[in-house]
This record gives sequence, C-alpha cells and structure tokens, in this order.
Amino acid sequence: MYGTERSLRLLIVDDNPFDANLLKRAFQEHTPEASIRIVEDGHQALDFLHGVVRGVDAPRPDIIVLDLSLPRRNGHQVLEAIKTKPELRSIPVIMFTSSTSEEDIRKAYDLHVNCYVTKPVDQDKWAHAVAVIEMFWLQTAILPKPAAGRSFGAKGSA
Repeated sequence: MYGTERSLRLLIVDDNPFDANLLKRAFQEHTPEASIRIVEDGHQALDFLHGVVRGVDAPRPDIIVLDLSLPRRNGHQVLEAIKTKPELRSIPVIMFTSSTSEEDIRKAYDLHVNCYVTKPVDQDKWAHAVAVIEMFWLQTAILPKPAAGRSFGAKGSA
C-alpha cells in the first residue's frame, strides 16, 4: 500500500496535451493530494528523472505513466533507460498507450514494464481505467521507498 507520510508523486509522460490532462484530472479525482508532473517527450522525461530540469522541483516519482509514441525518444527507449539505471529501475512504470500491437506489448514487457494498459477510446472509461490502476498500485501493491541518497529533490532548480 502507498504510504501516507507524503503525497503520491506521479510523472506522466505524454506528448498529447489532451490525453495528459485527462489522465491528470482522472488521477486527481481519485487521489487529490497527489503531486503530478507532466512532460511531453522522452528527453524531458529522462532529464526530469535525472534532476536536470531547471527551475522545476524534480522529486523522484513513485510511479511513471508512460506513453509509447513520443517525440525524440519513444516510450520503449525511455523505459529501457529507466530500467537499466539502478537508481530508477525500482520505480513502477505503467505503459499507457493507444497501441495494441503485440510487438509493442512484448517489447515493453521484455524491457521490464510493470504493466501495459491501452488508452480507452471512450472518455468515460478513462476514469475507470485510472481507478483500476490506482486501486492496484496505491491500495494493493506496496511501492518501494527511495533508497537513501537517491532522492531527486530540488537538484537542478534555479
């Protein structure tokens, strides 16, 4: 279960502002105290995770929601970069994408995605998809706490 000592920190990586904001609103509806950051491409995601985003407090997220079709670095490339870094690999990554391609799904799991969810077409189903994700990841699963010395606090803030 998710600890109550601080609010959930969620990173959404999606280049579609409509999808990203819909996802953010759905999470806020179920977890209003969550701290949610949105980045628009793979490079921004990795910069955020490495604490090099200037002027932004870049704390280590508890969960990453990652789209597959991203500019500059696609979701598979971002996932691979996350899961090969010891300081990042324990962060659960949810691939939340419109692709239903068996090849995309298999590759995501080969790269150690924690789960693969296709984006609902119907807007009403978004809230249900997010509620199910939250029920599992925040109420059922136990998330790892950052190891000592692995916080991504205000590093890079200016």
